Order: sequence, then C-alpha cells, then structure tokens
Amino acid sequence: MKINVDSIASLLTSKNLKFDIEGVNISVKKISAIGSQVRESLCYYVGNNSDHIKNIKNSILFCKYGIEIDKSKKNTIIFTKNPQLYFYYASHLFNELPKIGVHQLSEVDRSLSFGKNVSVGPFCNIEESTIGDNVTIESGVKIYKGSIIGDNVQIQSNSVIGATGVLWAWAHSHFPGYAANNEMGEFAICFRQFQRPDL
Repeated sequence: MKINVDSIASLLTSKNLKFDIEGVNISVKKISAIGSQVRESLCYYVGNNSDHIKNIKNSILFCKYGIEIDKSKKNTIIFTKNPQLYFYYASHLFNELPKIGVHQLSEVDRSLSFGKNVSVGPFCNIEESTIGDNVTIESGVKIYKGSIIGDNVQIQSNSVIGATGVLWAWAHSHFPGYAANNEMGEFAICFRQFQRPDL
C-alpha cells in the first residue's frame, strides 16, 4: 500500500491541524525510523540538527519549523509544531480498514442502536447501548448497557466501557486517531447511566 502527500494533507486538514508542506506530492510505501538508508518512507524528526536527516531520500518527513532541509534529496517535508504526533496520525493511513459489521464470534444485544460504518471485531460483548457513526470496536471489548459511544471513535482491544462509576476522558491530541470529531467536542467520554456533564 502507498500513501501520498495529498492524502496526509487531507487527513491533517480534517482534524483542523496546522502544518506547512514543502515539496511535491510523492508517495511512500512504508514507515521508517530515522536512519542512514531511509528511502520512500514516512518518518519524523523532532530534533534541530539537519545532519541527522541528511541521508533520507524520496520520503515524506515530519519536522519542526525552522530546520534546514537539503532540497536535492527529493523529500517532501511537512512542518509542524509536533512532528511525532502528526506522524502518528498519518501512519494510520497504512492501516487496513476494518470490515463493516459485527464479527460472527461477537454477541450484541438485539436492541443495540448502530450508526453507519460500524465495525465490531471478534469476541466482543455489547449490551443495549448506542453506537455512533464510523466506530471501530476491536476484539474482546465489553460495552455495558446504557453506554453511549459517539462518532469517529476507535475502541481498542479488551477495553471495558460503561462499568458503573467509571469515567475515562482522553483528549484526542494525546492519543492519535482516537475519538476525533465526536459529539463530545473532540473528547472520547464513555460512561454508564450518568448525566452527560457540561463540557
């Protein structure tokens, strides 16, 4: 699978992230750590010494603003305040999209309210609850009755959602790819039988 600069720019723009691009719309086929033989890769560099990235060629590189770049290497540079975070967002473009629907080895309540484009992995147990649009529920997840999952949320394997008295809140900027643009104002808040607090 290959991803290009335009697809990365679209993703970052959809998340209202600020960045500047220098270079052309090249495509890359893998993710790499910074090294002397990096070619056709997606990578990031958080330092200020351009000598550490001088041998990277034909790649898409996330860097901090202000670093000097050798234009002869035919790289495309995406300048950001937080190269590592933006790299994590972009690296998700390499993930295969999950299959839409409920895996045959999962158990879901018949009165479950599903949104559009919902994927439920194997070995999940989901009681009567509400699931928004564009939600990925990985394997082994337990969702208790009365839980509300917003739009554009990814629930990682073996998570438990809606246990009485538990409230988890993650700002999307700290955990790339999860809970962006949901109904909670870009926070993933999952709770059981509570009144939704004013945020």
